[in-house]
Amino acid sequence: MSKKVMIVDDSKTARREIVRLVHNLGLMAFEAENGRYGLELVRNRTDIGLIFCDINMPEMNGLEFLEALRKEANHKDTPVIMLTSEAAEDVLNKAKEFGIKGWILKPAQPNSVKSLLEKFCA
Repeated sequence: MSKKVMIVDDSKTARREIVRLVHNLGLMAFEAENGRYGLELVRNRTDIGLIFCDINMPEMNGLEFLEALRKEANHKDTPVIMLTSEAAEDVLNKAKEFGIKGWILKPAQPNSVKSLLEKFCA
């Protein structure tokens, strides 16, 4: 596994749980507390293999982040998994329009995260 993982979530606890799982698989992780900062971190990078992104965040929410991310040349097809404590169908449908690869209800289950990391970062 060689790709890096980005976790965009305003919950420090949620980010830390996923970072722990990422590190257990020998991968490197970047953290961002909102979509605006996440976008700054991934801009001009080509080594991001997977992004976990919360939907509800301050400054720039997950849908706004996805829309902006897809305009970045290096990230038109970067796999994104949405993290959410809600499963509102209209929100998930909008995220699907931006090409998400799936979603995980919070709290993220370790086996779900691990299988996604193995799938997209191997």
